[in-house]
Amino acid sequence: MIEAAFYRQIAYVRTYQLGPHSDLSQKTLNEIAAARACLSEPTEKAAYDEELRRHIRTCGAAEYADGSGHRAVDAPPVSSDTTELAVVPAEPIVSARHQKQIHRERRPWRVCAALGAAAVLLTLLLSLFLSRPRSDTGTASKHAETPRSEVVPAISNAPVEAGAEPKPAGGGLTSDDAQIVGGSGASSSLSEDHQPMPTGAKLVLTFEPNTLTSKDGKTEIRDIRGNGQVAILSAGQIVPGKIGDALSLDDGERIGITGDYPSGAAPRTFAAWIRAHPKGVARSFQGVAYYGPGRVEGRFGIATVRGKWYFYGWGTGHDLSTNVPVDTEWHHHAVAYDGKNILYYYDAQLVLNTLPRSRRPLNTGSRPAFLGSPMATFAGCIDEIAIFDRVLEPEEVRTLFEMGERNRPLRP
Repeated sequence: MIEAAFYRQIAYVRTYQLGPHSDLSQKTLNEIAAARACLSEPTEKAAYDEELRRHIRTCGAAEYADGSGHRAVDAPPVSSDTTELAVVPAEPIVSARHQKQIHRERRPWRVCAALGAAAVLLTLLLSLFLSRPRSDTGTASKHAETPRSEVVPAISNAPVEAGAEPKPAGGGLTSDDAQIVGGSGASSSLSEDHQPMPTGAKLVLTFEPNTLTSKDGKTEIRDIRGNGQVAILSAGQIVPGKIGDALSLDDGERIGITGDYPSGAAPRTFAAWIRAHPKGVARSFQGVAYYGPGRVEGRFGIATVRGKWYFYGWGTGHDLSTNVPVDTEWHHHAVAYDGKNILYYYDAQLVLNTLPRSRRPLNTGSRPAFLGSPMATFAGCIDEIAIFDRVLEPEEVRTLFEMGERNRPLRP
């Protein structure tokens, strides 16, 4: 019965995910998932049943406390304005015989059932907040005591052609942590938990203090894989990010990154956490993060076009839309190429899976790599950048996303 009620409510609430109530819908989905987890545990369910029985035993007496067999109904307030009287229709006269029949139909258990339903909702909400461990380091720290529950994604995992609208997900994804997976915010502290990142990384930038060194009056940015200095902090500034610190860029600012990256039609994945500044949300074009020369299908990366997230391939018609709107929250982006199709993951959900516009294999250049652009200016923050020389599996993309949601920095 619990399973049937769970899936029925999940199906209904999902209908609001892509509208103006998407945030409230996502929060409600996670609360329903946590309630299901509570009722699936024998000890938690026993405590809930006892609380419900106590409400049922007391609600009848409270509802009919005057002994008349009728529920007490508050009279409507009487207006103090004596110049205008409201005409109130009189209640119909009911015979004694009909009154007895009505009294028999007004069973107390019906009222108790309604109050019991309200008690169910209140108990589930209380169990959700009381069972969640508290921490001084923010909402994304400890999860060890959180019960296993359903995490409901906001966007479907099915392949989507370029320009198509993302569709609501068809089912929940199980995770060890009951947490919101549809959006994110700036993190307050670094977690001590360690989760290995996927293998095959060619570049990993986290912008943490231990990766920044001052030399000859300049700040060098180092790759955490031990490859030494790969960039000079010649523009932008270091600010609080999704995990620890991040790079913030404004109009016309750009940073070049040295190194050779997967080129031609070789498989690759480019991943990062990105947050746009308010003034950069609806710009006509922003080059966010990319590598390769400025020729048709010579680049590989991420851009925004007229308020939507795009695969950045360079050249009119070769920048492919995900149809996902740009906002001012942190989101995880992962763009991959498998030798045939371009795949774009947004918060671990596949929102684009299509051939290049030319229908031919990509011919990406291996360098240079840039964050930001002096002409197609990007205003926003970027954090936890990783370039891989292979196509990450969907589960690995989700690992990167969940590491960010749990405040776990990338580590080699």
